[in-house]
Amino acid sequence: MSDPWAGTSAAYKSICKGFSEHKDFPGIYIKHFNSIDLAYSGEHYEQMLDHYIKLGAKTQEDIIGEKRKNESWTVDEDNQIKSLENNIFLMREKRCKASIESQLEEIDLIINEYLDKLNVLLNKKHAFFLTSAEYLADMASTDFVLSMSLFRDKELSQPAFSLEEVEHFTDKDTQKYVKLYHDTISCLDFKTIRKVSINPRFFDFFKNAVSAETFFGKNGKDLTRNQILLFDCAKYFHPLVAEVPDLTEEERCDPEKIEKAVILSRNQASEPEDNSVRNAYNKAKTFGR
Repeated sequence: MSDPWAGTSAAYKSICKGFSEHKDFPGIYIKHFNSIDLAYSGEHYEQMLDHYIKLGAKTQEDIIGEKRKNESWTVDEDNQIKSLENNIFLMREKRCKASIESQLEEIDLIINEYLDKLNVLLNKKHAFFLTSAEYLADMASTDFVLSMSLFRDKELSQPAFSLEEVEHFTDKDTQKYVKLYHDTISCLDFKTIRKVSINPRFFDFFKNAVSAETFFGKNGKDLTRNQILLFDCAKYFHPLVAEVPDLTEEERCDPEKIEKAVILSRNQASEPEDNSVRNAYNKAKTFGR
């Protein structure tokens, strides 16, 4: 039987330390950003955005305006996006009122249908922006982010590369370190941090902590995004787990199953407002008309 908590201990350790390591890059430590880091990277992006606009690059708003004129993109498609986003919101609200598991499953199916349609439209729209000022600024900011993220020591006091060095990377080196950075980010995504937050090895440690600052022993400005998110997730799941004391072991190991059990427990005594979720789906289905 596979270990449901595989990888969560390493992720927890990395979050607490505030940096990650990668087996393929010995001696390189990838810093997790705090609020100050985010402010600096955001400022750099804005500077680069202004730079490319002055050079004549078109903004995304300008580009989509041109696409509307030549009918490559229509107002109807914008309306479809808004409608789909609204429908997803409405179905997620309805999900909180489900009283039987089959209803939850059907709602999830409907939400996924909406998401698939939404992603098709968003991918089409975003494909127009590969020469936009925003895209160019984002690409240019990659060098800055790498120079702020990679260090030679665990104290994060010795940058691995200066900004100038990163800017003169070969394409191969740029791809290598961008992959390292993105691998690190993806290993600590929202889904993973939620899983870490319910691991029984750490779960009770969060119970009596007043704040993320006291738990991690840092000032608020020094907390990383991952530390704040982990603490918030643990505080979110504590009352949910207490609300349903008879959670099965399988449910206890899965954030989504905990939430599902809580929803069903809260609503089991009440009749569904509408026994046909598909009927609600059809009522909300306003796109494509």
